[in-house]
Amino acid sequence: MTVQRLFLRSPFIVFGAMIMSFTVDAKAALIFVVTIPLLSIVVFGIMLWTMPLYKKVQAALDQVLGLTRENLTGVRVIRAFNKEEEELSRYQEKNETLTGLQKYVGRISGLMNPITYVIVNVSIIALLYTGAIRVDSGILTQGQIVALVNYMSQILVELVKLANLIITVTKAIACGNRVQSVLEVQNSMELADVEQKIETDKNAPAVVFDHVCLTYAGAGSESLTDISFTAKHGETIGIIGTNGSGKSTILKIITGVLSPTSGEVEIDGRISALLELGAGFNMEYTGIENVYLNGMMMGFSREEMDARLDDILKFADIGEFVHQPCKTYSSGMFVRLAFAVAINIDPEILIVDEALSVGDVFFQAKCYKKFEDFKAQGKTILFVSHDISSVAKYCDRVILLNKGDKLAEGNAKDMINLYKKVLLKNSDKITGGKILENDASDGKKLWKSNYQLNPDVNEYGTGEAEIIDFALIDEYGNYTNCIQKGTSFTIKSKVKFLSDIQDPIFTYTFKTVQGTAVTGTNTMFEKVGIGMAKTGDTYVATFRQNMDMQGGEYLLSISCTGYVGGEFRAYHRLYDVVGVTVVSDKNTVGFYDMNSKVEIYCGDED
Repeated sequence: MTVQRLFLRSPFIVFGAMIMSFTVDAKAALIFVVTIPLLSIVVFGIMLWTMPLYKKVQAALDQVLGLTRENLTGVRVIRAFNKEEEELSRYQEKNETLTGLQKYVGRISGLMNPITYVIVNVSIIALLYTGAIRVDSGILTQGQIVALVNYMSQILVELVKLANLIITVTKAIACGNRVQSVLEVQNSMELADVEQKIETDKNAPAVVFDHVCLTYAGAGSESLTDISFTAKHGETIGIIGTNGSGKSTILKIITGVLSPTSGEVEIDGRISALLELGAGFNMEYTGIENVYLNGMMMGFSREEMDARLDDILKFADIGEFVHQPCKTYSSGMFVRLAFAVAINIDPEILIVDEALSVGDVFFQAKCYKKFEDFKAQGKTILFVSHDISSVAKYCDRVILLNKGDKLAEGNAKDMINLYKKVLLKNSDKITGGKILENDASDGKKLWKSNYQLNPDVNEYGTGEAEIIDFALIDEYGNYTNCIQKGTSFTIKSKVKFLSDIQDPIFTYTFKTVQGTAVTGTNTMFEKVGIGMAKTGDTYVATFRQNMDMQGGEYLLSISCTGYVGGEFRAYHRLYDVVGVTVVSDKNTVGFYDMNSKVEIYCGDED
């Protein structure tokens, strides 16, 4: 109402003041005739200049926010593969672009007030000069001059208000146009008649992508390039890739949020999407009200939501808080309710984007149990996650994306290994989705430079020896701290001796993030010795073994120790120097897998 009032009132006051000036003196009023059009040119000229710029600012802001979300959801993978600097550089580049645009449009908008003040004040000076001459000539009185100045001042006040309002409205229009562009996207997908098609052809694919491409408006390049794949009914498909590779874009196309620029998409089944949890929630409404609101948005009647309400509330388990406004919820309560709503609508196709790690550990267990129930029921699941352990465990097939291209498709183990190579920028060693060996001993830089090291590492020792380098190497020869469970890997430590040391001991230990030692060994336990290490000598200890620890996060410690006169001595220790991620598609109880071979048969034992 305030906006409407200003837009309606200001022109009347401006032009009314000009008309009133003619009733005082026609010659003096000519100053108003010149001033008002000049001010209008400035105000509306700046408005027309800034409107497309604000659109660019909004587009740049979208990119920054999108990259921020990707990095937050994928922080574990980024840390595991030492990609912090690269992602920081990408973020800084996008943020600098946004900041530059904001500064530029801000400078232009900032010209509005000073220019209008200059024009109006010059006009007042001209008005006073002309009025003084006409007062001296006896044509005007001093009171009439005061009236003319007041008219001009009133014009200044109203135009300044109008100018500031126009800037605000321009920003709002830019934001509104961005929202409108999303709402006006036409869904080009062919949605099957669910009841009829499932009944007539149960072997029909649930999701088909046929040479799909997508280019965002104003983008210089395609976000998706010629993507083709098929997801069968009852199949769980994982989609992995680097940040910005198009994973979430594919899911948004499937759910109808985006439409492809070219290609065809076919969907056979009712979709439930775990994308932006709680995106449709009104924070002023209670939890119950939001349950029904979201149900209506999904196409359910109130009666259908009534039938699902008990399951939703039981799954969310937030007690009486469900009757309170959502703005009073903790973040954990909010995502629990949002997840419960999304998961309890009995879909044929479930879309999951980094949504299984919500709430506390007990709620996460409930989420994964629901996920497994969906698999058991033969639901089709498309799963995007940076948690490659979950991808390996749950997915029948995995699609690997890189920079908008489909790089490969196959079983989880091969695709995860391929993914690690992509993250390590070894894509030149990848052909046809096959893993090629890579020499990890190029000697061009320190081994440890390939990892994100713990800034709070506990380091101490006598100084008689120094660990100058170390490495973790997977079975394909890649430097990595992400190891597939069940595969072989190597730990290397390079030690330079600064004193003569008899029988030094090289060690490593894996601990949980809580500090519990899980496993480890040393050259003394393994009965491997070097005798006397001379001052200036450098030795490399190599430990080769299989990774049988459970999937999860661990910390690696390495050291060089020994005994002098029966007394233990630590020459150099690096406690918790680097984090290690173990990727697993099979879990057991505890920290370690005994690799049991299980047989079950009916009848008495022979």
